[in-house]
Amino acid sequence: MSGMAIPSNGNARALDIGYQNYIADQAKYTSPSSGLVDPYNGDANTVAANLIQSQYANWQKNFLPIELQTLQQSSLNNPNVLPDAVNKAAGTATATADTMQGVNQRQLSGLSVAATPGQQQASNRVLNMSRASSVAGAENQARTNVAATDDMIALGGLPSVAK
Repeated sequence: MSGMAIPSNGNARALDIGYQNYIADQAKYTSPSSGLVDPYNGDANTVAANLIQSQYANWQKNFLPIELQTLQQSSLNNPNVLPDAVNKAAGTATATADTMQGVNQRQLSGLSVAATPGQQQASNRVLNMSRASSVAGAENQARTNVAATDDMIALGGLPSVAK
């Protein structure tokens, strides 16, 4: 790294100029036609630095966009993920309970059975308790699923990244 000037006083401008000189020196050790690092031109430190910088540029070009898109699926970076999942789960559970209530009423009317007001109130209480517990369970499962997705993203897993 012959062209890199390291200032003794920590001057940021000198560091910037030094980095620019380093980049200019690096061009001497890179093939202009292919952009690949030439392992036979320069000392080992310069070749290793060029190789690492080339790998980093390749990562930025090919993998960084995928990682950024994946991070948008995390509830930490996208605050709408958790509420959307919970609302969707609650809506599905409520729709299922409503469907079951309709099925129950059609079965009773198909059998020509008329419930007394007391029986109707008891049936409604059971249905409302069932609905509340299924909605709570669905919301809790949605929260667990979002947390599991966040953990998978944090550990480097890639959930479906659709464009």
